[in-house]
Amino acid sequence: QKEHDPQRPDRKGTYTTGLVGDYNDHPLTLFITSLNHAGENLTEVLAQRDESLPPVMQACDALSNNQVDDALSTIVCHCLVHGRRKFIDLESYYPDQAKRVLDTVSAVYAHEAKCQEANVSPQARLKYHQKHSGPLMANLKAWMEQQIAERKAEPNSPLGKSYHYWLKHWETLTRFLTHEGVPLDTNRVERALKLAIRVRNNSLFYKTLNGGHVGSVLMSVIYTALHNGINPIDYLTDLQIHAECVKQSPKQWLPWCYQETLNIINNPQEDLAA
Repeated sequence: QKEHDPQRPDRKGTYTTGLVGDYNDHPLTLFITSLNHAGENLTEVLAQRDESLPPVMQACDALSNNQVDDALSTIVCHCLVHGRRKFIDLESYYPDQAKRVLDTVSAVYAHEAKCQEANVSPQARLKYHQKHSGPLMANLKAWMEQQIAERKAEPNSPLGKSYHYWLKHWETLTRFLTHEGVPLDTNRVERALKLAIRVRNNSLFYKTLNGGHVGSVLMSVIYTALHNGINPIDYLTDLQIHAECVKQSPKQWLPWCYQETLNIINNPQEDLAA
């Protein structure tokens, strides 16, 4: 949309941020449409969080727009798929070098698949990756450093820049080797953002910032309901019918517990008997 803030002339349009996470093992998605970049939107969300809680894990790509305010600490985890994509683009020009990187990433994902099939705990997954994926990634890093040291890649060439990207962000690209529960990639949020893209294409953008805000609220509710196995039409209908109750205690009307709240309202005697 074309609405803009005169005090922020650098922003010529709106951005939609997707925040995907879990709340008590329930998937939760927030869409935010505003003039802010993703890092600025996340900063506003984290500012409302209980400071006593441990830092959140922020899985994202390495764009500076994703950085949060310095006063708020997050455990940044960069996406392996974004790093892999750099060598996918170079595969036809540097087949041997690209194959080395792509084979290593594929092996890491093979280990991840075994962890998922076995449904291991986050602690066991971390130890498994440390044992099996750790040596693979260490060898890849040493090889990249050797490629640069021996000048086998021009520093300003696409290949040299790809090496530098990996080495510069090595710590955040390999968080899955140091912290429990770190995802290998941001595919989960990338899938969620497809909803925002469909809305944008079908509605031909928003006319006002308020329209963008309303659209994001509805997208957040619908997407979260769907991924909790709840029919969003039924859910939105019940929220409107019981709007006053929702305002008084919104936590009881989250998608994964609203049906229990409805049962209590519709069968008060059973609740008392229990």
